[in-house]
Amino acid sequence: MKIPLEWLKDLVEVKMRPQELQARLTMAGLEVGALEGEVLDIDVLPNRGDCLSILGVAREVSAVTNTKLKKPANKFAVKSKRDGSTELAEVFSLGLHKMSIEVKDKELCPRYMARMIEKVSVGESPEWLKKRLVLAGLRPINNIVDATNYVLMELGQPLHAFDAGKIGGQKIVVRRAKPGEKIITLDGMEHKLGKDTLAIADDQRPIALAGVMGGANTEVSASTTSVLLESAYFDPTSINKTSKAAKLRTEASIRFEKGVDWERVEQALDRAAALIAELSGGKVTGYKVDIKSRDRKPKILELRQERLNRVLGTTVPLSEAAKILVRLGFTRLRQGSGGQGKLKVGVPLWRAGDIEREIDLIEEVARLRGYDRIPTTLPRPAGEVREDRKYAFLKKIKEILVGCGLYEAQTFTLVDPQMAGEEAVKLANPMAPEESVLRTEMLPSLLRAVSYNLRRQVEDVKLFEIGKVFLEPRRSAAGSIPAGKPRGSLTEERLILAGASTNLDFLGLKGIVENLLNELTSDWKLESTAKREYHPGQSAAVIGKSGKLLGTFGRLHPELKPEGVLVFEFDIDALLGEAQIGKRYKPLPKYPKVERDLAMFVPPGVTSGQIILIIRQAGGNIVEEVRLFDIFKNSQAYRISFRDPERTLTDEVVNRAFLTIQDELTGKLKVQIRK
Repeated sequence: MKIPLEWLKDLVEVKMRPQELQARLTMAGLEVGALEGEVLDIDVLPNRGDCLSILGVAREVSAVTNTKLKKPANKFAVKSKRDGSTELAEVFSLGLHKMSIEVKDKELCPRYMARMIEKVSVGESPEWLKKRLVLAGLRPINNIVDATNYVLMELGQPLHAFDAGKIGGQKIVVRRAKPGEKIITLDGMEHKLGKDTLAIADDQRPIALAGVMGGANTEVSASTTSVLLESAYFDPTSINKTSKAAKLRTEASIRFEKGVDWERVEQALDRAAALIAELSGGKVTGYKVDIKSRDRKPKILELRQERLNRVLGTTVPLSEAAKILVRLGFTRLRQGSGGQGKLKVGVPLWRAGDIEREIDLIEEVARLRGYDRIPTTLPRPAGEVREDRKYAFLKKIKEILVGCGLYEAQTFTLVDPQMAGEEAVKLANPMAPEESVLRTEMLPSLLRAVSYNLRRQVEDVKLFEIGKVFLEPRRSAAGSIPAGKPRGSLTEERLILAGASTNLDFLGLKGIVENLLNELTSDWKLESTAKREYHPGQSAAVIGKSGKLLGTFGRLHPELKPEGVLVFEFDIDALLGEAQIGKRYKPLPKYPKVERDLAMFVPPGVTSGQIILIIRQAGGNIVEEVRLFDIFKNSQAYRISFRDPERTLTDEVVNRAFLTIQDELTGKLKVQIRK
């Protein structure tokens, strides 16, 4: 928002240089950009709708510089009558028009005011007014419209001027639009109104989109002689919906969306009426309409000394906090009924939408007092700090896989229904069809990332991800839905570890998996897996010591794309149940090991897991390690390490165990030992 300094000085005394004022306002939370001559360019925060006016910025300047705020001059001195208790009122002009006003929707329009200005002469505005509007970023139109825009920028209250002679039936009705109604707005665009759109209508048709833009059918023109001036408080949510539906974002709608000052509705009406009369030579009638559904009173909040000091981390006396709040326009400050250490604060209506809780008052004190006055301190731990076990476990997994040369990826949990299946959890209001369901598996998302890299000639891809999948109850591990819960009412979330690589063979992937498992758990084994997405001869399932399936790994089935990718997938909760996160100490062995290599021809259907199991059983406790190190067609070679923790093994003991292993393998698995 652009604030001409000359205009600002009408409301507050500014003694400092513009650059210094810019810095002071920015440090107080009202960000001021680069100066353009004698104009402040202010980026108003979404919660500070009260600063969308010269008066609002003047309040901030007054509070920051501790100078007195001036009131806008108002030459309008005609005595007014009020009738806020009725919904239907009549405005009698100087005899040229009789106008009735009715508010049908008090929820969306809790306050509606109007005045009549007669015998106006429409023309150009004086140069001083046009100059101020241009500096504030508005285009001058004529003296009537310019007067409403001037008051809008000065007080932050939107107004609208109707040509009274064009209002059908000399009647104003504030109501929701009827089905099929249309309106052509002042910008020449036609809009079809929705049933929840608040409209200003006459006895025949809509003549304005309430709070957004007036209609072309009642536009002020050169022939206008009587003006009905409107000032209102509209429901912010309603105006936001109307603005979005009509694709119109105006200076009026911006302010109504954030909530205008309830009390400023009347002040702005009187000031604009006086200004129109002055600029156009017209006369203001002595009667005005004020239709209210309720009265609004300032909120009262409590500020506690203990909370103030605890949040800011320093000592701020309540007396100092009270002075700061008074400078900001807060009222009715007094000691709380609870005794010392509490303060009651009355919140002005122009801050009603922003200041809601005690913490908001503390923020006001902090920003005006100066954030630089809050000392830097280290946080104090509330007690013994313990790292969450699951967090430490995930951190350990990431360290291991990164150490193995993999890169962590993060993919979207929202996927295309074709990637998730019919049982996927569907979003009620998806942003796009291809992101309309929650994923049920991790690998499709990861393989999509692999394909993205391959299409860009990145051949060496090694990725892993830890993320959630979402399953309907019928797909849960228990296989049933809890009693009393309808199907689809619960969604199971599982944390999954998945990985994919393009440049590994099966043994390379197996090495990564073994490295991960050996770091996390002490006892596990490999078995064959029948998952259809894996290559039948290059895949395995990992079984924990409890017999539970921990995960699977292997090469993708040749029919799946991208071709030749090796993947792994583990259930984090299952792994955590088997895990030993703490450091494990194992002393270095005192006695040497003895190694023997055993090569054999393996019959079809015999797995490496079966061979290793028999080697360990036949060799007994002195078999320390068995490792497959060579495969060629049906020939496999294993290196067996023998060690006794209590003594040095002799050749006689090792040879006897080695022969027993060979006999067991040939007898049970029908392998042929290579000599």
